[in-house]
Amino acid sequence: MTNPVGRAQVVQEFATEYGCTLPTAEYVVDLFLAVVAANDKEQAQREMDRIVRAGIEAGAVWAHDYIEGYMRTKLTQAPAIYAEAVARGGDPAAALQAVYALSGEAAAGLVAVLKSRAA
Repeated sequence: MTNPVGRAQVVQEFATEYGCTLPTAEYVVDLFLAVVAANDKEQAQREMDRIVRAGIEAGAVWAHDYIEGYMRTKLTQAPAIYAEAVARGGDPAAALQAVYALSGEAAAGLVAVLKSRAA
């Protein structure tokens, strides 16, 4: 992916598909390419989940922008699932995992964003 035109297209498509800003898309695409280059597919997914969650916990703008966009475009019911789980005293991360087949790391990151919205 050294072709700048190809990279620009991938970044634009990522921003559109995941509903995030172009700077966030650039960062996440570059991050993803670096992680994939250093890991097999399964390890790469775990590493991306870990990095995004760490970004959320650190208050990184790119991580929040990415997750907010992801919720708007892919995880549209996440806020309702979270609210329902919290209201009934359940585990919102487990509820999100059950509906969206998320890893524990990804679900925890999503819960952190949803919790910060409620605060």
